[in-house]
Amino acid sequence: MEEEKYIAFENYLSKSLSEEEILAFEKKLDSDSEFKKDFETYKELTEFLEHSHGDAKATKEFETNLKSISNNYFEKQERQVQPLNKSRVFRISQLAIAATVVVFLGLFLFNRFSIPGYEDYSDHYVISLSVRGNVEDVVIKAQNAFNEKNYKDAEVHFSEILKTNLDNTEVKLYKAISQIEQDKFEEADAVLKHIATGKSAYKNEALWYAALSKLKQEDYKTCIELLKGLSDDSIHYKKAQKLIDKLD
Repeated sequence: MEEEKYIAFENYLSKSLSEEEILAFEKKLDSDSEFKKDFETYKELTEFLEHSHGDAKATKEFETNLKSISNNYFEKQERQVQPLNKSRVFRISQLAIAATVVVFLGLFLFNRFSIPGYEDYSDHYVISLSVRGNVEDVVIKAQNAFNEKNYKDAEVHFSEILKTNLDNTEVKLYKAISQIEQDKFEEADAVLKHIATGKSAYKNEALWYAALSKLKQEDYKTCIELLKGLSDDSIHYKKAQKLIDKLD
């Protein structure tokens, strides 16, 4: 129940609730003083961490203080003598609940404020290529290699296809993705830039992967700039906005 409460707090603050859920949440704030008190505490903690994000010194000091407070609290509990078994069981129960909350918040806040990486977004769709010409065997090999995450072989097969299909934008896109997976950024970035500035149906897809390439290279500024160029009808638009918020 405690975990659900903290999730509700975060969803409300991040504006992830529906209008109906917002009304229910705010109604509970008005009617439940304990719930409201916990929410205000959580809100203050969140605001502090957001203010401190990017300030390594402040974050480190906060972490040190949190550990100190936690250790002192549990040491104090261990020193206290419990004359009644019933009281001892009650305190153990309280400690178990407190420990659950601390662990949950620790993991949650780590995920919230840690910098996202390329691996968080590299779960590529299963591909099925549309290629003209007498290259069916190579197309099957390319699809299978890519879908099985064998990007080295996939790149080789994509290159073979492009020998007779020079203008196939789809194949160029997936070859570039295969190169990003192998850290071959220079060629991949050049191809993706060419596609992203063109007028093909793969423009937004290329822009998304161009941004992911910069994310993998830890060039966060360029990554943000590229993400901002995505049109709002892109299937990656919502993910892009969340990624921008995390990086900005």
